Amino acid sequence: QGYNSKPVTLFFDGHVAVIGTSDFMEGDTRARVQAENNDICSQCPSNSSGCQTGLWSRDTPKGANGYYGNLSYDTLVDTSAVILTTDGASGRDYFGAK
Repeated sequence: QGYNSKPVTLFFDGHVAVIGTSDFMEGDTRARVQAENNDICSQCPSNSSGCQTGLWSRDTPKGANGYYGNLSYDTLVDTSAVILTTDGASGRDYFGAK
């Protein structure tokens, strides 16, 4: 996958959509900035495994570059959207409006 690719994605709720990799990554950046600006991690339980401020988890065996991120054809992609979504099936994969 590349930054400008637009894969057809099957979501957990059963719908299918064509969403650009850049849309997933921009949504993740917006979520992380919003969480940091609002100090969300201070509200995490002390027994939690860590505060995940983005849209996908970065503390998995797949690493921070995501699910098969090492196989992307450009160096801009670092996404695990849909595969390692923070909060599982009840989490967000992307934000629609930019």
